[in-house]
This record gives sequence, structure tokens and C-alpha cells, in this order.
Amino acid sequence: MRSIDKIYVNNMACYGYHGVLPEEKKIGQRFLVDVILETDLYEAGRTDRLGETINYAEVYQITREIVEGPSRDLIESVAENIAESLLRLFHQAMVCRVKVTKTDPPIAGYYDSVAVEITRKRATAYIGLGSNQISVIAGTTCSKLWNCSIKLKMWRLYAALPFMRPRLTDRLNRVIFSI
Repeated sequence: MRSIDKIYVNNMACYGYHGVLPEEKKIGQRFLVDVILETDLYEAGRTDRLGETINYAEVYQITREIVEGPSRDLIESVAENIAESLLRLFHQAMVCRVKVTKTDPPIAGYYDSVAVEITRKRATAYIGLGSNQISVIAGTTCSKLWNCSIKLKMWRLYAALPFMRPRLTDRLNRVIFSI
């Protein structure tokens, strides 16, 4: 990843039935959602191709489906569901920040709104592959992983001496990490 660029989708207005009080679940209310996705936008900027970025319309549609979907007690839960869904669906996104604002909660007092903001990051996993067989097996395993839906980066194959068994041939090892 070259840099940390950001995509902002701000003030998405949706009508939902979230809240602890019965009237919130019955009458519903308007919610505003802001999403910030951190990703590398270099290729999108260089090529001017939609396929190289995250489609804002899809971000809105996913967010709307969640906010206007099944009722939840807490807006924290709504925000968590949005962040999880966006990170799962857009492999390019490394970080997702979601702010859910309740514009008119039934709380006594004078204020503009209440909101929660969460930040979730994509996990990085490191996988070490080793083969007691010929390089074809290590290569085949790596190519199968490479074709899965998780975005991967691989380091080259490394030969290693056999551990505690000097008569065996060299072993092939590769480290892979998901991003």
C-alpha cells in the first residue's frame, strides 16, 4: 500500500427504528451516517477507472440497508454492523470509520443530537508455508491461496536446510500475509 488516502461519504440520511424506548421502535426517526474509508487511491487516480476504487453508491446502499433494516437497541450496534459489512465487502479498505447520529433522541434537555463514532481496522494475518516435498507443492498451495477472495501479498520462496534430519533434501518455505 502506497499511502493512506480517504473516501468520505457524509450525512447519509436514513429512517430507522433503533433505540431502547418502545416509541423509538414504533415511530422511528431519522439517522445521519458518516463513513470514512482509508485505502490506496493511487491506481484510481492514475487510471480513472471505477474498478480501482470503492464505489460510493454501494457504500450508501449498504449503509441504508443496515440503518433501515432490523431494529437494534443501540446505535453502537448499527455502527458496528456498518463497519463490519463495509470491510468485508470492500477488500481495498484498510480502515473504516463510522459515525451514526440520532438527530432527535427522546432525551430531556437542549442539544443538537447524539452520536457514536467507531473505527475498525482490517486484521493482518501472517502465514508461513513449508513443504517437505518438491517446490511444486509449495507453489500450488500458494497459487490456490492467491486466487482466494482475500487480498494477499507473498514473499518469494526460500530454501531452508532440513531441521534435525540432515539426510533429507532442502525444504521450501514462503511467508504470506493478508492485507
